[in-house]
Amino acid sequence: MFTVLWVALCVAAFVVLTGRLRLHPVVAMAGLVVAFGVAANMTANSVGRAFGIGFVHTLEQVGLVLVGGAIAAAFVDGSGAAARMGAALGGHRGLPIPIGLVAGVGGSPTAALALALPVVRWAGPRAGVPLSLALLAAHALVPPSPIAIAAAAVLKADIFAVFVIGAPLAVIVAVTGWLAVRRALPAEVDAPAESAGRPTLRDGLALSLPVLVPLALLVVQSVAQIPSEPLGRGGAREFYTGISRPLMLMVIAVGLVLLLTWQWDGKALSEQGWIGAALRGAAATLLVAGMAGGFGRVIDETGIPTLLAEDVSGLRLGVLGPFLVALLIKTLMGSSLVATLTAAGMVEPLLPSLGLTGDGGRVLAVLAIGAGAMAVCHINDAQFWLTAYAARLTPGRTLRVFSLGTVIQAALAVVILLLLSLVVR
Repeated sequence: MFTVLWVALCVAAFVVLTGRLRLHPVVAMAGLVVAFGVAANMTANSVGRAFGIGFVHTLEQVGLVLVGGAIAAAFVDGSGAAARMGAALGGHRGLPIPIGLVAGVGGSPTAALALALPVVRWAGPRAGVPLSLALLAAHALVPPSPIAIAAAAVLKADIFAVFVIGAPLAVIVAVTGWLAVRRALPAEVDAPAESAGRPTLRDGLALSLPVLVPLALLVVQSVAQIPSEPLGRGGAREFYTGISRPLMLMVIAVGLVLLLTWQWDGKALSEQGWIGAALRGAAATLLVAGMAGGFGRVIDETGIPTLLAEDVSGLRLGVLGPFLVALLIKTLMGSSLVATLTAAGMVEPLLPSLGLTGDGGRVLAVLAIGAGAMAVCHINDAQFWLTAYAARLTPGRTLRVFSLGTVIQAALAVVILLLLSLVVR
């Protein structure tokens, strides 16, 4: 329980440092990482090494895509495309959840949120929270999401059956999670966009293509990585996975928005123009997201999360067992993928004692792991920081809205799965 208590204390201290004392999140996070390492009796070398690995990995996976999404958002905003489309299409409030549910089956919900920043700029900052919640729900529960595929492969569950149950479950929890927390957002976040004239076809393309094309590539990447290799193997598989690497996604998003907004002047492209402003605006979020990844790696270095998960997995709790194992690892380490792979590996030999031996039981175990891997998303998760950036929320407000939303989604999902376990074997 040491690690759990210290992580909780770190979150509470972070809220106080950034909220009441107005300390910058980057500095606050750095201090808390060192304090946690000292409290965990880690050496300075091990803390620095673990943090560096997590920091670099997160920047490679998230940083380039965030840069691409931020630049694309700056161009659709600066060119007036977002304002014109937002004024013309007033009925856009319900779009973030469907977009998130579709994009969430791609390779990474964090990358998908970064790429969808132009949509948030069009729909308003308030759209960032439901979009992120829907991304997490689909990524956790719906194949061909990598974590759903991975859990199904380890537990030998039928992927089609996981999809049949997981897809409607993701819709239910995404909508419920957003409805439960939307009133906690400050009213000033929902400022309407001002019209700058009539929208054109180019406005629509500038807003949609730099978002949809990279998101589609993320989904294709997930499909290509399915063990049955539906898109082929060898060179074809390498192509589909390679074209969706963070560097490629950034270049594609930026290239498309530059072509479609047609802003080839110094005002738009210079260090003092739209690109410079976008990079300056995203820099702090980029750094703190990297530090969140480093924090998760330092926690992992203690070995405590895995030991606690092993203790929980030994309890005969049925569907609750896989759920709690994944929930514990995700909360402590901040990675849905690590939580899923670790929980699946622990749970697989224990399925008979959990009463989940049949085909239906294995499907429920996969979905229970996914439900646990949704929550709790907090300061050691890059998704938390990108959501705060997209929705223009303070860390404390993001904890009260987004983190709480992930808890509600996970709790509702496991309750539904418990009810299903009474009839599905």
